[in-house]
Amino acid sequence: MTPTGSECLIDDLIDRWEVAFAAGRELSPEELCGEHPELLAVVREQIAALKWLPSPHRDDSSGSGDCGAATHSVFGSGTLLLDRYRLLESVGDGGFGSVWRAFDAELERYVAVKIPHPSRTSGLANVQFLAEARRLAKLQHPGIVQVFDVGRHEDVVFIVTAFVDGRTLATDVAAGPASVHEAASVIARVAESLHAAHEQGFVHRDIKPANILLDQSGQPYVTDFGIAITAEVQAGQPGLSGTLSYMAPEQARGNGEPVDARTDVFALGVVLYELLTGVRPFAADNPGELRRRIDEAQPVPPRAVNPAVPRWLEAICLRALARDPADRFSSTREMADAIRAAEGRPLQKYVLAAVVVVSLVLVGKAAGPTLIVWLRHEPAADSEPRSELDRGVPQTSGRSVAEPATVIESATVSRTDVAREATSPAPGEPALIEPAVIKSDLVLRGHTSTVSSLAVSADGRHILSGSWDNTLRLWNAHAGDSIREFHGHTEGIGGVALSSDGKLAASGAGHLYRDATLRLWDVETGAEQHQFKGHTHNIMAVAWAANGEFLVTGSLDTTIRRWIPAYSPEMTMLGTRRQPDINNWAGQVWAVAVSPDSSRILAGLRDHSIRLIDAESGQQLLSLGGHTDQVRSVVFSQTGTRCLSGSLDGTVRLWNLTTGETIQVFHPDLGAIHTAIFGPDETSILTGGQHHSFVMLDIEDGRLLARCTGHTGPIAALVLGPSRTVLSCSHDASIRRWPLLAVLTD
Repeated sequence: MTPTGSECLIDDLIDRWEVAFAAGRELSPEELCGEHPELLAVVREQIAALKWLPSPHRDDSSGSGDCGAATHSVFGSGTLLLDRYRLLESVGDGGFGSVWRAFDAELERYVAVKIPHPSRTSGLANVQFLAEARRLAKLQHPGIVQVFDVGRHEDVVFIVTAFVDGRTLATDVAAGPASVHEAASVIARVAESLHAAHEQGFVHRDIKPANILLDQSGQPYVTDFGIAITAEVQAGQPGLSGTLSYMAPEQARGNGEPVDARTDVFALGVVLYELLTGVRPFAADNPGELRRRIDEAQPVPPRAVNPAVPRWLEAICLRALARDPADRFSSTREMADAIRAAEGRPLQKYVLAAVVVVSLVLVGKAAGPTLIVWLRHEPAADSEPRSELDRGVPQTSGRSVAEPATVIESATVSRTDVAREATSPAPGEPALIEPAVIKSDLVLRGHTSTVSSLAVSADGRHILSGSWDNTLRLWNAHAGDSIREFHGHTEGIGGVALSSDGKLAASGAGHLYRDATLRLWDVETGAEQHQFKGHTHNIMAVAWAANGEFLVTGSLDTTIRRWIPAYSPEMTMLGTRRQPDINNWAGQVWAVAVSPDSSRILAGLRDHSIRLIDAESGQQLLSLGGHTDQVRSVVFSQTGTRCLSGSLDGTVRLWNLTTGETIQVFHPDLGAIHTAIFGPDETSILTGGQHHSFVMLDIEDGRLLARCTGHTGPIAALVLGPSRTVLSCSHDASIRRWPLLAVLTD
């Protein structure tokens, strides 16, 4: 790629600064940009980034302004960087640099190392590369690839980030149209991540499938902020940056028009369109024609390409692709909310209205006032059948809408007005009862990354937590004090459990890498008692039988294992015996539970099923089907006759374990579900997931009883605590306690 004239000019200015700096004189950005004031903001930022380098100037400071570069023969498999990061293999190549999988010898973990291409190693390029690192270092969000370190090797800057063990979304796109839920789920999560970047003043400008990474569980991560821009430097960024096929019209014109969060909304709309149809909304034989079509043409509606696309998702996609930024979602958060609100509930009248509104905005914007017809909820006799996924925005009340059709003359209708119209009680109906909003009364902090799992001792005195920071912590359940830490795992913790007598803690390693060990710990001293090996991939769940005789683990290697520990009264491990694997499952195991009588095991699988298994023989007793995505949570009722399951499809199901039938399906409107448990007395359920709050629902009718708000990241796990409380852990690295007594006694 040949640098533009403006890039070479900036390169010359940076070279002048470096020569003067090496000679002991620092030129100000104002002096450098006296004849080019339009470059002042970007030069100021790049000088600041260059001064931040460990070595603040290059050996070659001739100031030649040559935009060429040397080769990177110094990088290869086995190269050691900073006496810490050893390159293992090249795993990708982008417009700005290559990506290597490497091993961090100091923290014993795999990382990604990004190295610029040889054509990108001028003074300007090194500064731009460091600017990317600085930007990324500020973006702390579970859905954005985290920067760990930055350094220099043979005068070439490199960036060290988290290594996402998986694939890019481009791989999925190449395989053809995705399922409706998979497409909606990925886009909603990416939209949330981008919103975090936008709130910090960054616009990505290059959202595309190749810049969205998916880990082994399908969790998306946004990467490659190499051309991200902040509002304060926008004026100094002339020219065209990004990937043309995914550019919004204002970006594709290349005339310096301002870009903002709505520019990323458009790109995300292109990605959604491509996921749903297998093709891009705009295509041409040459860049000029492609740019013209992006600026002037209307995309073919997704349903015309793939009739399986539900109307509500087509409406969301087309709104994101609106030519005028004012007609798009105002933020990626709003786009995510629209998707999550629409998934998993019966189609409501205002969703159909939204389809009409979007179509008129895109096609007939200049045609004068818009007639918006509110349609009845009941489908007409000749209407097309709706699949489970062809659903719309939920109502707060959970009741159907059957009011007479109304005609409104208006150019636009706000989301607030739509929601108010849809949730107002019909004549003769009682007023809606607002659910309780519960705030936490105790916050436990100490972990430095996502807290993935929790366990509470039988006497209610202790809380055990496991985190992606590779540690376990034991807490005082009443005061919230951290009692001790457990160190030994080399990767993040996937699941934890406590023995029935509270003397032993168990943990299994999971998350991104492959520790894949089950470890037992002395709760009193924190000492590791034993390490069990056998799984060949991440352990995602650990459960201890109530009788204390065995442990169960579930792994991404598609096996369930039953372990029988033996220990003396002094807690010295004498040995273990591993039962034969309960394997041959159709997919990875994400959740396990043991029945109260210790006779059966529940497993939640990636193939969307729940399996009921005899704990002694390993024989399958039941296979429960109904979810449409991975099952991430399973739990027995107190009697062992029922169970709950939570899935990435956004639903929670209550099952009869005698008949295998579904008793109730809950739609909590929380996006992907990560955890679901029975409430105290089992008259309610508690569930959480991708949203930052969790809810309590009535077990009989699914009515929303309470919403618990306070976390700033997705909910990872819930567990009942002492004195009618519930404990939650989150991607925000905290644990919170919530009092339920007021709700339960109402």
